Amino acid sequence: MVTVKIPVFLAVKIYICIQLNRYYLLNEIFTIILILLLNLLSLQAQSRDGFQIARLKYQGGGDWYNDPSAEVNLLNFIQQNTNIKVDARYQFVDLSSDEIFSYPFLFLTGHGNIVFSKDEVYRLRTYLENGGFLYIDDDYGLDTQSVVK
Repeated sequence: MVTVKIPVFLAVKIYICIQLNRYYLLNEIFTIILILLLNLLSLQAQSRDGFQIARLKYQGGGDWYNDPSAEVNLLNFIQQNTNIKVDARYQFVDLSSDEIFSYPFLFLTGHGNIVFSKDEVYRLRTYLENGGFLYIDDDYGLDTQSVVK
């Protein structure tokens, strides 16, 4: 057996690194658990009646209400061709409402230009950055450049 002498300052540095790694490891584990719990809570809102899609109601330009059967048809297709339970009802949420955060999938459609206020842009960006999905239906000439900006 070989004995290696480590200077005290190096031993202290190694001890501190081990403690910090434990702290970071515990922090990572806590973060993962928190993310899983939040995902379970958001899935719980979708599991009552099945997966839902909400039509995004916006104020500026376009006709957000066009073709209300589109989402219902999509949800019926999903139900018939997968094992995903769906709630195939037409539902809409106003972009200025906190309800948008209750739906993992938003559907946007219309004609022409769509104009969002700064607050609506911020809300939609927050929704998307937090895992929300936005499906944009270019329904006979939707100006998607105004949405992308």
